[in-house]
Amino acid sequence: MTGRAEEPLPERAEVAVVGAGVAGLSAALGLARGGAGVVVLDRAPAPVPEGPWAATVGLAEHPGRLVAAVGRSAAAAILRFSVEGLDLLAEAGHLRRTGGLALAGSPAEVDEVRAGAAVLADLGVPAEVWEAGRAAAALGGEVLVPGAPARFVPAEGAVDADALVADLAGRAERIGVRLLRGAPVIGIEDAPTGVDLVLPGGRLRAEVAVLAAGWSLASLDRWFADKVHPVRERSLRVDGARPGVVATTAHGFCTLAPDDGGATVRGCRFATPDLGVGATDPHEAVPPVEARLADLARALLGKAATPRSAAGHLATHTCDGLPVLGPVPGRPRLVACAGWNGRAAALAPRGAAAVAQGLLEGRADGVPALMRADRFV
Repeated sequence: MTGRAEEPLPERAEVAVVGAGVAGLSAALGLARGGAGVVVLDRAPAPVPEGPWAATVGLAEHPGRLVAAVGRSAAAAILRFSVEGLDLLAEAGHLRRTGGLALAGSPAEVDEVRAGAAVLADLGVPAEVWEAGRAAAALGGEVLVPGAPARFVPAEGAVDADALVADLAGRAERIGVRLLRGAPVIGIEDAPTGVDLVLPGGRLRAEVAVLAAGWSLASLDRWFADKVHPVRERSLRVDGARPGVVATTAHGFCTLAPDDGGATVRGCRFATPDLGVGATDPHEAVPPVEARLADLARALLGKAATPRSAAGHLATHTCDGLPVLGPVPGRPRLVACAGWNGRAAALAPRGAAAVAQGLLEGRADGVPALMRADRFV
């Protein structure tokens, strides 16, 4: 049974994981399987509902832009890392591989959508171009730019994030991980024999702390202050239509994922001037965003699509748009595992696996250099 805040806080742990989302629980599970004693601490008294995720390859932007920004070799490494994350989800039974469509949100995006298929294929990710009619049939509605082709990636799919978190928590606890919810870490202090995690009810000294709490890390340790920040995302549950694929559009600002009996659209934060950056209340209604989400759902899924309920989520973004993984420079007992920039479905499981391997074996295979925490040295 999951621990609660009223349980006595242990004085010591071999590894303390801060954050009980997909990344933290995946890291805890991997570490426990390797023989480590693990305590997971999370400030929320219960898991925060997330709903379905569109699990996609790479980062939000089109692959051509990724190559232009970081170069072919680094882009290939980032794409491979995300594909490996999708494979981990599939092996655990949590990825429904529908395939994913990238759709142009405006005429200016059409060429990037089309060209991206060739870029992905060149970098080792199977992809193809679908003509507009085929894409519309898979969605149940229409493409956003009449006649525009779509990019299809077979490796992509849908993830029930809430079921994934519940499964990870259960499996971790069954092999000895102690999970304490409602246990907020309010400070982190270096100690001669480890690291002290400060909570309202006391301290826990760990040999190593894995920091997977996302944007709240900025208030816990000064090193993260200029590297991570919250971004509010709104989602809209839609009834009356169930697409056969996941989809992204508008340069990755919007996603669509099928779920049981319907679908969820997420994003459209460009409908407000602040883009949701810095917001810390996920429950605040944002009418301009929700109106755009409703329009997007009706366009992609057809007139039968009926918007039902909106929800809010906080994603952790980083200063350079890439995850932060591995030991904090100069402080090897603090290990970062955060910053998925709205693409946690693929990146969080793979990042957590790398962190667990690094702590257990002293090496983390396949981590792109641009994702390592020491890039900030």
